[in-house]
Amino acid sequence: ECTRALRADPDTRDIPIIALTANAMQGDRSKYLDVGMNDYVAKPIDQRELLNAIMRCAHLGMPDDTSTESRTATDASRPPDAAGSHLNEQTAQEIGNIMNELDGLLDKNSR
Repeated sequence: ECTRALRADPDTRDIPIIALTANAMQGDRSKYLDVGMNDYVAKPIDQRELLNAIMRCAHLGMPDDTSTESRTATDASRPPDAAGSHLNEQTAQEIGNIMNELDGLLDKNSR
């Protein structure tokens, strides 16, 4: 209900929304994406999976993202102005640098 309300409002419709949920049954992911969320991460939260979801929402991608569920047909059907495509190149680069630093910290913490 909240996602639909955010998507209906022109001031909030492009805000990326990532579902962080304990609902991890088959089909749950598509339910969240179908109501307008940009991505889905099931609990317990894997830090690298969450980082990948954030990167996807910012349209930055990660070279080591091998998630088989990272993009769906629902994602392809979204309008081109959704979820971060409004970022200019400099902002996208700055976010990418921050996310790369976070990725490095995750690597250090996982050893």
